Amino acid sequence: RRALSWDRRAPAAQPRPAAPTKEALTTLHSGVQQHADLTLLPSISDESIIRSLRERFMHDHVYTSCYSLLVAVNPLKLLPTLYSADVARACAAVAAPGGTDAPPAHIWRVSGNAYAGVRRGCELGELRSQTIVVTGESGAGKTESARLLQSHLLSMSALAPGLHTSTLAQTLLESTLLLEAFGNARTSAVSPNSSRFGKFTILVYDDEAQLTGAFVETYLLESSRLAWREPGQRNFHALYMLCAARASAARFQLPSQPARFFRWLSEDEPLKLDAALAAEEEELSERFDALNMTLTRVGVPDAQLGLLWAIVSALAYLGNVRFASAPPPNAKAAGGGVEVATIGSEHMPSVAVAASLLGVDQAALAHALTHREVHAGGGGGV
Repeated sequence: RRALSWDRRAPAAQPRPAAPTKEALTTLHSGVQQHADLTLLPSISDESIIRSLRERFMHDHVYTSCYSLLVAVNPLKLLPTLYSADVARACAAVAAPGGTDAPPAHIWRVSGNAYAGVRRGCELGELRSQTIVVTGESGAGKTESARLLQSHLLSMSALAPGLHTSTLAQTLLESTLLLEAFGNARTSAVSPNSSRFGKFTILVYDDEAQLTGAFVETYLLESSRLAWREPGQRNFHALYMLCAARASAARFQLPSQPARFFRWLSEDEPLKLDAALAAEEEELSERFDALNMTLTRVGVPDAQLGLLWAIVSALAYLGNVRFASAPPPNAKAAGGGVEVATIGSEHMPSVAVAASLLGVDQAALAHALTHREVHAGGGGGV
């Protein structure tokens, strides 16, 4: 089996000239065309590289080659003609005879070359696995780049598709939406869908370069984001989807509350957030419905969907619980002692709702939230 893998680590801009067509990408004036590959610059320096990238960016050329590497600059807007079907086909044939119509620098040339390497290995009867690494700062466009690479690779492997290949490709694309709903968050105005986890994806091909399997491994999820974020940032998308889709969530018999009700969702400038979410409510509700349809298509039954959203809702309610310190039981008889955590009566309603959603006893949940049990040396709990 051949494997192809990649590892993703780590408001609209002012209007600029319209995105160029595929023909324009290959016939631009020399001032931009000759800088499609940074290794061909007359002189290599920080200044010349930045100047070349800026010049290309201003003409909506967001991709620039550097030998086998590709530099991508987030355009902060849609460039539909840059990702047309013609460009996809040209990049898929980049390593084939006559396949020179592809743009001189494009993310689909990377996926095209990777898939061509797999095909050459199949033709020679050799194992030629390929790896693509997508890396960059937060907001650089890693999530979108990984999605573009994956969709292009799947389309190339399905040029002569069978039922298994088509179904597998569709399932893999839909799994990406699931991961983004529960692992992505808005971190800034220019990064509304930032992945808060690492992802390692492996595509497995047979001896005819057809897709036969896929593995997705996630790691380093920023779980602390659930309880704390930098000012101005949001929690994970799924929480806001659930709050916005209050009518749709009724099918799961969940309590209905807006995002501003939950401290973990609105503690930073709640009024400003409330206004922003009101403008996004319809979109978030539609995404919630689409997410549930996707979960159903990948095999999650309605009963488990209800459990999933009950857990998500319970976490939101637990975020409203605040703790205080109190003297330990029998403090006078014991001569003082270390203070213990306690939950104020005003926060017990949130504990009650969370316990009901999780299907556990309210008193047991309150005890678990205020007590820690340590197991040492294989003995009992302390």
